[in-house]
Amino acid sequence: MGAASVRFTKHKTKPKAVLVTRVRNSQDGDDRARIFNPIVWDITATEFQVRFWRLDTHNWAESWPLTFSYLAIW
Repeated sequence: MGAASVRFTKHKTKPKAVLVTRVRNSQDGDDRARIFNPIVWDITATEFQVRFWRLDTHNWAESWPLTFSYLAIW
């Protein structure tokens, strides 16, 4: 499954929102940079999971090296 787990400093409550954006790698062509859709899958007080949906195959991105950035808002 194309997923990443991100841990952050423990809070008493989970964030109100987490925003994830795909960061284009230098080796990514324009097509590859656009086909992955990040989806915040699960959020807790200590971590969240983001999964990447492939827009070209309509499946999870299983073995692609991807970079992304995130912003968590409490």
